[in-house]
Amino acid sequence: MRVLLIPRCDVRVSTHERTYSGQSYWHRESHRRRLNARDRRFLSHRTRRSFRLRQQQEALDTNYRKCDKNEMKDDDRLCDRKRWQPLWWLLGFYWLVKDDNRSCDRKRWRWLWWLLGFFWLAWLLRSLLRLCRLVRREQVCPGGQTVPPWAYRQPDPLIYSQQYLQSLGLAVTWNNPDIHLELPSAPGVPVDSHVLQPDTTYNVIARAWNGSTTAPAVGLPVHVSFLEFGINTIRHDVGSTNVDLGVKGSVDCPAFATVQWHTPATPGHYCLQVELLWTDDENPANNMGQHNTDVKPLNSPHATFSFPLRNDVGRTRLLRLEADSYEIPALEPCSNDERNAEDHSQIRLRRHDRAAWPIPVGWQVLIQPREAHLAPNETVTITVDVTSPDRYSGRQAVNVGAFDGSDIVGGVTLYVEGSG
Repeated sequence: MRVLLIPRCDVRVSTHERTYSGQSYWHRESHRRRLNARDRRFLSHRTRRSFRLRQQQEALDTNYRKCDKNEMKDDDRLCDRKRWQPLWWLLGFYWLVKDDNRSCDRKRWRWLWWLLGFFWLAWLLRSLLRLCRLVRREQVCPGGQTVPPWAYRQPDPLIYSQQYLQSLGLAVTWNNPDIHLELPSAPGVPVDSHVLQPDTTYNVIARAWNGSTTAPAVGLPVHVSFLEFGINTIRHDVGSTNVDLGVKGSVDCPAFATVQWHTPATPGHYCLQVELLWTDDENPANNMGQHNTDVKPLNSPHATFSFPLRNDVGRTRLLRLEADSYEIPALEPCSNDERNAEDHSQIRLRRHDRAAWPIPVGWQVLIQPREAHLAPNETVTITVDVTSPDRYSGRQAVNVGAFDGSDIVGGVTLYVEGSG
């Protein structure tokens, strides 16, 4: 049984007890018994508080003793390690010199040569890695200057390119929206390419775009040439010019290039080609555009066209001709549709799918011959007979394309007009 001793200073002495301090023990004891309930409760509270404090102090003392024991154990371990350290040094020295009698100094210092070789190999590998990183970080531009990758940008000059769009699986028209003709005396007024006058000067207007938002094409060369009406006929140069093409979304995009063309003295129908020449092009596949159209009226209710088809490569190939009625659709109005961008992109692509533009019902397009097996530079004449519904009024487009397998070689856009 534990006895708790409470000092005198821990007990609060009442006024009455001080009054009877000079009296006998029994008087003081009787007075203490008459203490009110509040004093007795206070005394009990102070007693419990002192007991708790004593328990806490004992617990702290116990913890301190445990910590002292652990520190002593750690000190003992450290002393043991230091005690055995000279022995380990002696054993290591003995291992180095134990073969001294057999191999003399060569084996004594072999560990040093291995260590030096290891550090030399590590230095060599580190240097090679740094060199590889520098090579990857640096890119050399065509002018011979080294440009860091964070500053290297490539422009993407482009034009409506039938070959590139068809390679993406889209339908195309040979009535190029980026190429048209104007008379120098009437700027801003387009002229139909099928009603050109012989021995006359025209302005060929080419519209160039930039697919890059970070790199302009300053001094972009634009080359213009013309061909006889047909597919893959011989090309004749017209001229070149340079334009400053800004980044996508700027005031300098698109840029318009103007080249004067004096038509041949021989009457005929011609097609135009425009090529954007840029050495450091992000996508050089979309730099060539062609404008190749013809218009004829219906004659009860037929319209017949003929044009040459030429094989312009150095190998024999089988060319297949196909027809559709694709025309560039009107732009859709902007809307606040909440569908995501991917759904909008798929909808726009379906509008330009070649399968969505067959020959209209009631129309007949007869192509003779439908296929042509041509040797290099061989030419064959293609005849296209278009039959419209009775009393047709309007203008209908018929695109005839020549394919080598799945790749388009060239084509023409034929328009038939009816007055009802």
